Amino acid sequence: MVSNRRFSKLFKVSLVLVAVLTFVILRHHKDETAKVLQNYTDAVSSYIGDSIGSLTGSSTDTASSSSSTTTNDDNKETQLEDADDDDDDDELNFVQMEEKRLRENMKTFYSKVYDLLRSAGPEGTSDRKYGQDCPLDSDIGQRKNDVHKWNVLTQDNLSKCLQIDEESLAMLKNSHRKYIDGLKELGSSPDMYSGDGIVLVAGGKFSLLSTLVIKTIRNLKINLPIEVFIPPMDEGDDELCNTLLPKYNAKCIFLSDFLPEDKINEDIKIDGYQTKVVAIAASSFKNVLLLDADNYPIKNIDDIFYSEPYSSRGLIFWPDYWRRSTSPSYYDILDRDISQNERVRNNLDDITPPSVYTEDLKNHKDIPMHDFEGTLPDVSTESGQLMINKEKHLKSLLLAMYYNMYGPNWYYPILTQKASGEGDKETFIAGANFFNLPFYQVKKHVGTDGYTRPGGYRGVAMFQHDFIQDYTAYENAKTFIEKKYPNTKQDKIDKEYSPFDFTDKFFEDEHADPVIDVMFVHAHLPKFEPVALWEENDLMQDGSHVRSYTKYDKLNHYDLEMENFKALEELLCLEKPFEFKYLKDKLSDDKEKWQGLCKYIKDRHIFMEKTHEEHFS
Repeated sequence: MVSNRRFSKLFKVSLVLVAVLTFVILRHHKDETAKVLQNYTDAVSSYIGDSIGSLTGSSTDTASSSSSTTTNDDNKETQLEDADDDDDDDELNFVQMEEKRLRENMKTFYSKVYDLLRSAGPEGTSDRKYGQDCPLDSDIGQRKNDVHKWNVLTQDNLSKCLQIDEESLAMLKNSHRKYIDGLKELGSSPDMYSGDGIVLVAGGKFSLLSTLVIKTIRNLKINLPIEVFIPPMDEGDDELCNTLLPKYNAKCIFLSDFLPEDKINEDIKIDGYQTKVVAIAASSFKNVLLLDADNYPIKNIDDIFYSEPYSSRGLIFWPDYWRRSTSPSYYDILDRDISQNERVRNNLDDITPPSVYTEDLKNHKDIPMHDFEGTLPDVSTESGQLMINKEKHLKSLLLAMYYNMYGPNWYYPILTQKASGEGDKETFIAGANFFNLPFYQVKKHVGTDGYTRPGGYRGVAMFQHDFIQDYTAYENAKTFIEKKYPNTKQDKIDKEYSPFDFTDKFFEDEHADPVIDVMFVHAHLPKFEPVALWEENDLMQDGSHVRSYTKYDKLNHYDLEMENFKALEELLCLEKPFEFKYLKDKLSDDKEKWQGLCKYIKDRHIFMEKTHEEHFS
């Protein structure tokens, strides 16, 4: 027994050493390895030095104790058990020291980035003036019934919309160049991130909503750790951070984890869409799945960071409903002339040779601008979910940070031009595209769930799909199309070609192989925010509750409505409810309001339980 314990102890120490050395080799650039390896060696030596000494000494004790009494053996075993406990403490201390080291590196690095953001930021703000002849009077979709509008998306037409005077354009160009040059001067980044995990942005009502997402994640047996970013103006959800989240292998992170105090006090303003990019940067994870606080994984996603195409590209985007309407001025700011570039795609189809469907590949007059090389590829991005490897795409992240910090003033209208969902949605793909870094856009169209009410159909959620299965379908499409069109430069046009052959056959066909599952349910209209639902008597008809999610076969047999209202009842309506700051501010201690809210929650939960078997059996 004693010998086994000693071997176990030595084995544990050896594993720590091997793991740390492997960690160094895998995580560091070649020119940094020697320096960082020494730091790790010193840290490991301080950790294991005494342990190895005590182990070698204790082996002598073992040899001389063969004739000792049973009592002495028991004492030695007790001492070894205590030593094992000490080892556990040492390992914990080592992990904490490593986390602290990474955080300090992060603060040092982003302190420099923050200074650069301030010094290289554009002046003033866009007056958001649009030309009278701007043809963008509505969003332009990507489906068959939208094709007649695609001519609106040419470079000439898009240039008629957001107006930026020459002086402002020159200023924006100079500021952008200054920021890019400043990033180069920063040099290689220090070691800041490790591991994989999920990041949510909370604060206000989103603290409660993010809790529902976390409960869903754990209900589905997803084991990835979770970090919840609390913006500075929303701090104060102490029970959430200190009591509730630790039960689910989740924790709160703050701006102070990301920037030193002196930078936080420098009139820094991080609000709205800007919080997402900061949450990604402030997270300790190297590989991040960012989720909106109303976006629910609906299948197990534990393996997503080690699956293609993420493992090779390190950045995954999901589509919005609309085609892209980014202003040509954006490319002027980048100092990129795209007017001579050739067509490289037809909406989503970037596999079929363009000569199959285009006579003049440089005909910018009639072809949508974002079908040309160097532009942001269609379709527009829905940023309710995003996957990013922050080491591989640090430059993408830092440029997205710039676009978001100056988004409300300049880059949000430049990147979206009147389109729905103006905000951070295009900033991440813009960052990657500028640096020509690899990414993958999910091809399968956004799905929708909802229900029919007297006033007509009401959509309540967006379905975003499994990017792994989507990529398999993409590879199948590539094999098929390359066999059909073996020459990249066709001699004549294929009059039978349609861009929808690409999407319909491989991505939208319910009988295709593979069938592409729903991966995320973005429950945004309405959100599962109980106060607003109760105050408006929402999701009820003629005084009775109704189910708002009706595509039960898409939900992976998970009754999202029932589980969420069960969770709301447990969180808010038992004898001692959890304290969420926004509810305290909204309802105070008004017992009548709390009773009304909880009646709505309980009644809806009961209704969901009664109708569950009918729809999910």
